[in-house]
Amino acid sequence: MTGTDPFEYDDGAYVLGALDEAERQAFEAHLETCAACRARVAELRDTAALLDVMAVYGLAFLDRWE
Repeated sequence: MTGTDPFEYDDGAYVLGALDEAERQAFEAHLETCAACRARVAELRDTAALLDVMAVYGLAFLDRWE
């Protein structure tokens, strides 16, 4: 992250659905032109999915993971 991209810290909030409508739309427009942000979103989607599973099943899920 370079500090020059005004959206560089929005990827996590986007994946978790924490951006408001205007922020989401602006970030999605930015994703069309920014390969770095698209890559970060792709990486974070797996983590967000795991968090969703953890929210439902709690730590017991980790016992089944091994």
